Amino acid sequence: MSRIVQKFGGTSLADVERIKNVARRVRREVDAGNEVAVVVSAMAGVTNQLVDWTRQSSLVHDAREYDVVVSSGEQVTAGLLALALQDLRIDARSWLGWQMLEMASQGARVLETRSVELAMNHRVRVHVRSSFTDAAGTLLVDEDEIVEQQVVSGIAYSRDEAKITVQKVADRPGVAAAIFGPLADNAINVDMIVQSASEDGHTADLTFTVAQMDLDRAVSVLEQSRAELGYAALKPDSNVVKISVIGVGMRSHAGVAKQMFRTLADKGINIQVISTSEIKVSVLIAAEYTELALRALHTAYGLDAPG
Repeated sequence: MSRIVQKFGGTSLADVERIKNVARRVRREVDAGNEVAVVVSAMAGVTNQLVDWTRQSSLVHDAREYDVVVSSGEQVTAGLLALALQDLRIDARSWLGWQMLEMASQGARVLETRSVELAMNHRVRVHVRSSFTDAAGTLLVDEDEIVEQQVVSGIAYSRDEAKITVQKVADRPGVAAAIFGPLADNAINVDMIVQSASEDGHTADLTFTVAQMDLDRAVSVLEQSRAELGYAALKPDSNVVKISVIGVGMRSHAGVAKQMFRTLADKGINIQVISTSEIKVSVLIAAEYTELALRALHTAYGLDAPG
């Protein structure tokens, strides 16, 4: 007998019939003698609607109340799935996060980053599969389990990005903290960051990315701090996409970033922001070049070759 955690996304739970289909998949594991915990997303489209209602109510809102509103989508799905499982004669009960905390403190957009981090720290395999087919899916494992470490194993992209440039802010210690502090206080996560000094040597432009749904709120927060920050202007831009080249083998092979930059340059695609890690190089480009960039990079790294 194994203890299995299954996670189903919004598309798999889009309506009652799909929820019943998920219930049947859960039952397979229970019938096989396994202990099963199921984690569910809100039904497809529900979270976006809840977020939109929250933003209409207030651009700068209490993060706790935001959580109350948005989490109601998952609460509905959890209850409906528990009912569907009970209808299959499975002893099931829905639990909310604050209750998930009382029982245990564990756990391209399919997986929340934190879930992968927890799995890695506790050496738990994560199996990503479709609820509509019995295809093998993707198995996420510790890098030590990978026999052949391909230099670049995939190209990912995210359209859920927006860029903000804070122009001509004072180039002195503490300014970055003054910019990102209020954003953090309002639960706005910042991803890519780049700073460029101006010609006068006294000011700088600071560019960073946030989730597209947080763009208006981030601009509002920064505008409220304009007197303190003393910047010349804000330039928001939602017409961007983040492209990432990913591969465990990148740590031991030089030239991956160079090839990415050269490939994009050859296609006339300007890179706006760059960020790197041991196994990933990400760039921000104009959204209209998304397909061209993806095709070119797949070819450059041999990812579109048959077999």
